[in-house]
Parts: sequence; C-alpha cells; structure tokens
Amino acid sequence: MSTLAPPPIPSSWYSSIHPPQHGHSSVILISAPMVGCSDLPYRKLYRTLNPNVHIVIFTEMFLSDLFSTSPSYRTQCFGNNPPPDPNLVVQFASNDPNTFLQASLHVQSLGFGGVDLNLGCPQKRAREGNYGSYLTEDWDLCRDILRNTVEDERIEIPVCAKIRIQEPREDKTSEERTVEFVLMLSEVGVSMITIHGRLRGIDTDRRFGAADLSVVRSCVSAVKGKGLNTKIVTNGNVRGVRDVGENLGFTGADGIMVGEELLRKPDLFGRFMEGRGEGGEEERKLRIVKAYLKILENLEVEEGMRLEDGAKSGKNGGMVRTVVEEGAEFERMSTWWTNLEVVKSHFRWILADRGERGSKKNFGKARKVGDVINGVKKRFGIA
Repeated sequence: MSTLAPPPIPSSWYSSIHPPQHGHSSVILISAPMVGCSDLPYRKLYRTLNPNVHIVIFTEMFLSDLFSTSPSYRTQCFGNNPPPDPNLVVQFASNDPNTFLQASLHVQSLGFGGVDLNLGCPQKRAREGNYGSYLTEDWDLCRDILRNTVEDERIEIPVCAKIRIQEPREDKTSEERTVEFVLMLSEVGVSMITIHGRLRGIDTDRRFGAADLSVVRSCVSAVKGKGLNTKIVTNGNVRGVRDVGENLGFTGADGIMVGEELLRKPDLFGRFMEGRGEGGEEERKLRIVKAYLKILENLEVEEGMRLEDGAKSGKNGGMVRTVVEEGAEFERMSTWWTNLEVVKSHFRWILADRGERGSKKNFGKARKVGDVINGVKKRFGIA
C-alpha cells in the first residue's frame, strides 16, 4: 500500500512549552466534541482564560449527509456568514465517502481549521445509523471514507479521525487490532488520530473504568516507528492539571484531548502550560464565573447573538432551540446560538465540586437565561 502524505497540521494548532515538560517542547491541546457544550460563548471562554495557549476545539458531531446537501442544515449548525476559525475542527458522523468529502469542502470554504470523522461514538443512535464506533466493524469503509477526502486535490485542511480501542478478535488482542487500525488510517494520509483509551462498552456504560493509555502509547510507537507523519492525540484519564502532563509523558502523544474536565476547569490547559497547580477551588470558580458572565453579557453587542430562553433537545441529540421569528423554517443548534439549557449546563459544570459532575438540581427552576445569571451572581456576591 502506498503511503499518502497527510495535509499538514497548521502551526496555530501547537502550543510551545517553556521550559519543555514530559519530553515535549510543543503540544496540541484539544477540547473534545461535546453535545451542547461547544457553543460560541464557551469557545470564547476557553480562549479568554488561556490567552497564551492555542486551543483546538472540536464541534459536536454533525451529520455529513445533511451538511453536504442542505444549506438549511449548515445554517442550523453555524448561522449565516460565521467568522473563520482556523482552530475549529468540525466533526462528522458519516458512512459515505462522497458525503464526507462534500461536507469537508463546505467546512473548508467556511474558513474552519479541519474535519474529523467520528469513529468512536458508542451511543444507540450511532448503532442505528451505522456510524461512530459501529462503523469500525468495517475497516475498509472507514479507510475509503478518509482516503477519498485526503486524496482530493481540493482539500487543504487536516483530515482527522477519533477512535476508541478496537474490540478483540479470536486471533488478536484489542491492543494489536488498535495498532493495526491506526497504522492503516495513518497510511492513507489522515493528519491526526485521537484515541480514546476505552472499548466501546455498552450504551449505558461508555466510560467504565480507567482509560488504557498503554494502548495509546503502543500506537504512538508504531506510527513513529514507521516514519509516518500522522499526529496521535491521547484522550482519557484527565482529572486535573497534573494528569495532563503525566498522560502526555506516558503515551508520548503529540497532543491531548480533554472533555468533561475542561467544562469544570476551562483554564486547565493554561495552568498546565504555565506550570501552575489547581489553585484554590472557590477562587478559581469565581474567576471563571466572572469571565463567563462578561462574555454572555457582551454577546449581542459583539456577536449579534441573543441569549435564548427557549431550548429543546433536537434530533440526533443536538441541543437546539426553536426559532421564534414568524415563518422561520429551521432551528439553531447551540454550536453558534446559545440557549437556556446550554447556559444551565455550563454553570452546573463550573460550580461542581472537584471530581463531580454538574448537578441538574442547580437552576432547575430557572425559566430564563437571566434567572441563571442572577442566581450565579447571588451565589458569588457579584453586583
């Protein structure tokens, strides 16, 4: 098999570490794709709290078949004329080479930084739609989807994939199959592969136990051993600043992706890069809350975005809100137009104690975004 050179990772995706830590002088720091959590205000919060760090942000998962064919769906996802963002990667669910390519071309035309094929989603909807981790039961199709886009001469942005550890087979262990799968994707020219160090599991228990970072380390070693240019990103087991460095040091990965811990601590990457510890819990929360409140209060002036009081869970799990203008034909996803439920969720995570998930009891009676904001201000004594 001939090996294709992947589209290069842009320099803006790397953050330099001074002095180097854990064998790294630069690293790719990534916010994981999370439904209802990758909206514009929170993306701005990450970058406000980490001004000297380049954070790559993955969107929640969109459907390539709709994104490639429906202008209305693309507007739902990003609005009209969204600002370019070279550090935003758009993730797609896809099981068709052509729709993934066409969706990728639209992403490139919008000025976003890259595309990612979701090969790790373990949810029921992924099984029913034959995408995510269930698509990895057909390695040839996974390869064809990615190769079709990588080989297209019009594509200039990185083409990425996010996977889980592969299921064992009678003749091979999970680790052996995962290494083989990663090498196959690397050889067709995938720019970056993120490895979540867990098996698919079951719909209701997708994160049982610790992630197996030794498999990630084996994949890093195999890719580098063959002289391939694909960047490997580790994902899993981060519960604090120290874990970021230990994970990178153990796996030797080129980057690290963090999900829920960034919701709790959106300043996590900045603290790691600057060699700072966790800091005082209440002091940290107050600083984050003040920064987020300022962003929310300036949204309409700076972004032309209203804070929507109405919201509902949309098809395929997307957090959307119904457009209230008469005659409107579509709904706006939270990726670009924030709403009550998203703001509730963010503050729940920020206010959660260390190691806990955000409690749904917080702001349970709030019916407007203003109610949430006023409740947070009262909690911290902010005028």
